Amino acid sequence: MEELTWRPGRQSWVDADGTTWTRCRPQWLAEKVARSFVLRASTVVAVERSGPSDLQWMDIAARRVYWADNVAGHFDDGSTAWVPANADGETYRAIMWTDDAKRRLVLLSASC
Repeated sequence: MEELTWRPGRQSWVDADGTTWTRCRPQWLAEKVARSFVLRASTVVAVERSGPSDLQWMDIAARRVYWADNVAGHFDDGSTAWVPANADGETYRAIMWTDDAKRRLVLLSASC
């Protein structure tokens, strides 16, 4: 049943390469905090879109453009009742994860 649960609802998950990612913050990240980590080369970034099997890994070159075009201003950190959707009708949330080597992963979860 775990494969039917979106990653933010899990305590940990295993990616296609066999890396186990463990949630290190139970709360959603604020937009400013998430952006600062997303734009760091040392952070691994992935976008989860329509479901748990739809995961897009983001390289450092694509992150700034993706953030500006899709995420900025459409970020739901749980602090407001309404967040405007982007042109694709999506808003984003982010959670920080770590692996056994203590690498950080920011998982951006898009929702309609």
